[in-house]
Amino acid sequence: MDERDWLILKYLKEYQNITQIASLLYISQPSVTKRLKKIEKFFGASIIEKKSNGIILTDFGRYIVSCAGTMLEEYELVRRELAELKVRVSGTLRLGTTNLYAKYCLPTILKIYKEKYPDVSLDIVTDWNKEIKKAFIHNKIELAIMEAELPDWKGEKELLFTDRLCIASRERIDAADLPKLPQIHYRMDKEMEELIAGWWDANYGQKAAISVEVDDIDSCKEMVVQGLGYAILPKLALSSHEHIFLDDILLDDKKPCEIHTWIYFEKSSLNAPSGEFIGMLLN
Repeated sequence: MDERDWLILKYLKEYQNITQIASLLYISQPSVTKRLKKIEKFFGASIIEKKSNGIILTDFGRYIVSCAGTMLEEYELVRRELAELKVRVSGTLRLGTTNLYAKYCLPTILKIYKEKYPDVSLDIVTDWNKEIKKAFIHNKIELAIMEAELPDWKGEKELLFTDRLCIASRERIDAADLPKLPQIHYRMDKEMEELIAGWWDANYGQKAAISVEVDDIDSCKEMVVQGLGYAILPKLALSSHEHIFLDDILLDDKKPCEIHTWIYFEKSSLNAPSGEFIGMLLN
């Protein structure tokens, strides 16, 4: 029994006319009759009886033709599921990202990604720029998201977004007074540290008055909220704080001090999960 046989039975229920069935299926009447005999042999029971004015269905025939619609729906369901399997993305997304991106951007992106590709497993490494670089260079991850440049990189590289460094404080302050005010300093990537240090040295002739040092950006933000001092932070980290004053750090040309977040990958070696992830990010 195949799909064509069930289609013959479906039409048999509707028309009970061999000529019409043959016409609908674009085959000869003898071919329809031959297939009906094979179906009867398969089930071991008669489906039709010949009468002088045509054919009628036997009791078994009435039952089996009533099943034809359901069986054809099952064939269609299987066909659709097989088609979905051919395009379904599975495997593992091996991604490395810096702590900043992982904290403020990645969760929302991964939620959307997993809703679209539920069969993909996630292998996510979060660390400092230098550690993500190492993992990427040694092929431990397929995609690297960093706020850092890879000068000798010959593969693909795309800019994801640009953020700004700003002075964050609970009260309005004058940038000229920063050397005299208590600064809350947090551990950050070397690249960001150097960017801030370059700006500071170009504008002030003395070191910052660091009053508190913490390991993470969240602790730093909370201390700013409590009025313990100001901090120099990426704007991305402060989007949910309404009661903090933010002033962009300006360079000599009055342009804002920016942080660029890049994604690096080797296009020729991407697996399906990684390729779909990049497509989602860039589109």
